[in-house]
Amino acid sequence: MIDTKSAVIDRESSLGKARDAIRHAELHALVAASPANFYYLTGTSFLSQRTIPERLGMVSVTASGEPTLIYCTIEEGHARQESWIKGLRGYTEFVDTPVDVLSEVLREQGFERGRIGIEMRFISARDFERLRQALPEAEFVAADGLFDRMRAIKTQGEIELLGAAALATDESIRAAFEEAAVGMTERAIGDLMQAECRARGGEQLIHLVLATGENGFKVHALPTDTKLERGGVLRTDFGMSWGGRYFSDIARTAFVGPLQPWQEETYRKLERGHQAVIAAMRSGVKASDLYRLCAAEFEKASLDFKMPHIGHSIGVVMHENPMLQPFDDTPLEAGMVFMLEPGVTGRDGFYHTEDMILITEDGHRVLSRSADWSEPMVLS
Repeated sequence: MIDTKSAVIDRESSLGKARDAIRHAELHALVAASPANFYYLTGTSFLSQRTIPERLGMVSVTASGEPTLIYCTIEEGHARQESWIKGLRGYTEFVDTPVDVLSEVLREQGFERGRIGIEMRFISARDFERLRQALPEAEFVAADGLFDRMRAIKTQGEIELLGAAALATDESIRAAFEEAAVGMTERAIGDLMQAECRARGGEQLIHLVLATGENGFKVHALPTDTKLERGGVLRTDFGMSWGGRYFSDIARTAFVGPLQPWQEETYRKLERGHQAVIAAMRSGVKASDLYRLCAAEFEKASLDFKMPHIGHSIGVVMHENPMLQPFDDTPLEAGMVFMLEPGVTGRDGFYHTEDMILITEDGHRVLSRSADWSEPMVLS
């Protein structure tokens, strides 16, 4: 069972990164509003932020002094008991408008004419327009890239939790696949995977792609009552939440015996390409170079390469930056954690493998293999 209660980020490291970003970008204040970045800077996460986007939680951080946490008073208990932010400003839902409270805070901080970093990818057009009207002399700057860079290098606690979650998810898939047999439905196998994961400390289901038969050609197929048949392929892409805010995301492919020669050939080619990219993952290598390497390996193996990306960082968001895609020239750094997930469409469906790779000072480390997936797994 994974310990998901220990803190994986802390006030000093997260606010230290935020203040470094403020100075680097020459900002007066940095405002987090998305659930991920709010959590990263405050240490707490409100369920209603994820389920009711209009019920904003925000935090305004400056280069010095105590940040201000803006929250709906419904979440009073979480704000006071869980957050390391001491400057609290509650608002009453339907009485107060959250961005109006933010504008008041920025005025009190002396930044009505300041340079303010906000999350342009998250804040709604309505809220942004209201904020601009309230502070017409302020300059609002897109700070999404700043937050991406802050979260890209993981703390040791994050690395330990993410690695343990990835390994537990892999073990859960393997255990469920070992119980799978001809005639069992996708839905039943998916239920087994979830039960195995929860027994290891997994919390909420985030995504469960599971497919066989004609469903196997759908990249994001949900499990149905389709049954395993002899000679078929079974693929999953599966993740749950861990520690309240972190995610696992593992893809595996197996076969229902007897294994066909062309199935084995396609799988082994995919695995060789996967391992070639893993071998190249180290500090200084650009994300885009890994994408091009994967494309070259697929071409060399006569595999059809159509993926817009071959992987992503992971943390408090499922797909974080840097992304392993052709236009991301970010150099890899020690402490980054990636999900590498090449895939190819075979005769009988989409073949997919996915592993968590930690970039280290001297290379990389695979965190997600509880068993040897280099050999095709054949179900009875």
